[in-house]
Amino acid sequence: MVAVMREGLNPLRDERLDFMIPPDVPVVAIITHLPKLQGYHEYRLEIVQAAIESAYQNAGVDHHFIVWDNGSCDELRARLYLDSNKYNVIFSPNIGKMNAINRIYGMYNGSVISISDDDILHYPGWLQPQIDVLEAYDAAMVTGCVTRHYMKYKHLYGFRWARENRVRLEVDGDVPLKWDLQHGESIGKDAEFSKMIYQHIPATRMVYNGVVARVGGCHCQFLGRADTLRPFFPITDRYMQPLYPVDIAIDEARLLRLMTENRLTRHLGNRLTDEDRKEISNVVG
Repeated sequence: MVAVMREGLNPLRDERLDFMIPPDVPVVAIITHLPKLQGYHEYRLEIVQAAIESAYQNAGVDHHFIVWDNGSCDELRARLYLDSNKYNVIFSPNIGKMNAINRIYGMYNGSVISISDDDILHYPGWLQPQIDVLEAYDAAMVTGCVTRHYMKYKHLYGFRWARENRVRLEVDGDVPLKWDLQHGESIGKDAEFSKMIYQHIPATRMVYNGVVARVGGCHCQFLGRADTLRPFFPITDRYMQPLYPVDIAIDEARLLRLMTENRLTRHLGNRLTDEDRKEISNVVG
């Protein structure tokens, strides 16, 4: 018997692993966590699927798409596995939302990344207008989820920035009240309470470099550069924690958090109305 010896070295031996994608290709990331189809989560499989498919189908520009699954139930993981031929799926134990965001930023450092919860509906063409705002204003964070629900959290730097750059603020209050009522309902707020509180809060908008934006931000879906935002999402020992401290920290770092002029994404929560399902069927082919 003649011994067969290995000939040469594997040519990949000296190659460096590089998770980077071209800097002009945005990353779209959905973070999922569906532990069971009972109780709070009873109807959420339908919602998670709508979130993923609407983001994937409606981006409108070339993008790199990933789903980071934080230890979901077998039913969701089986569906994600079937879709892994369309986009990248990362199956992980539940490391928590904040940690997943931190890891994604580390994988795609230098890229523009949209982070979405798994209960967000994405409307057609949702991605590019957010990138336009990000680039025109050199902002840190931009959201397409336009609502006045988060206006009480710090966004003072937005007003200061406008004064420093001599940009005129328009206090026009033209965010449709329906958007606020839908958002309030999706996070468990009584409609009458939301109407009483938010119809009197102005939606401040401005124009800079020819692009309209609104002051403020929402963190159920947001977009920014990984290297800018990663320091605000430290590793934590908690599965879930409020992201309002992130809003405040970004403001105190003198960085802009903005909304687009029009609503491009929407929070659905854990229950769907007949009107919601009709809208989803129109948005997701």
